[in-house]
Amino acid sequence: MISKLVQETNLNATRKQQLAGRNDTNWTETDFAEMSAYLGILFLMGIIQVPDYKFLWSTNKFLANGGVKDVMPVKRYEKLTQYLHVNEPEADSTDKLARIRPILYSVLERCRVQM
Repeated sequence: MISKLVQETNLNATRKQQLAGRNDTNWTETDFAEMSAYLGILFLMGIIQVPDYKFLWSTNKFLANGGVKDVMPVKRYEKLTQYLHVNEPEADSTDKLARIRPILYSVLERCRVQM
């Protein structure tokens, strides 16, 4: 599942830059380890509620989360969020879940294996 996110995110970044007709000089391709860290931050954000995600990278020791700050800079988090992509659905698809279908199938398969 994470490998699929890496592949699709990198493809999406390339596609968007080509459509814009310019390179995003702040983008570098992601990899499995970085995507895993990114997903970890997203999960943590579901647990630690802050009014603005940037508080996790704050210089204020009462607002910041040292673990998040150590994992990746806020600018990289924002770039990954900008280009995050799961699946490119077929143009004529009526499937409303087509964009997340690979992750959905992966989760369902994992649930079947665990039972």
